[in-house]
Amino acid sequence: MSEFVRLRLARASQNWFSGSELACSSDAYGRRLHERGYASRTSNIYLESVAHFAHWCARRHIGLAGINEDAVERFLKHLPLCRCAHRCQRTRPTGQAALGLLLDLLRSS
Repeated sequence: MSEFVRLRLARASQNWFSGSELACSSDAYGRRLHERGYASRTSNIYLESVAHFAHWCARRHIGLAGINEDAVERFLKHLPLCRCAHRCQRTRPTGQAALGLLLDLLRSS
């Protein structure tokens, strides 16, 4: 994981990324946010949301091939009931926006 991504993520989120199949996409995701001019705070929130999703996917054995709109929708339904970590992102609009960008990135790769 690059310094760009590592500096913005809480330790739990760093661990969630490193232990998932999305680890290979975290740098590209962070760069894409930077290139598109997202504010640092927004980038951080989106990276935290994707890390939470990566953790959720890993716990459900959802690999890269299984990451699609259906998986995102199931994850978004998980948010109100989430007990993953105290500080993880749990808002549907933020998750939807962050994961929409992730889906675009994965499809463009």
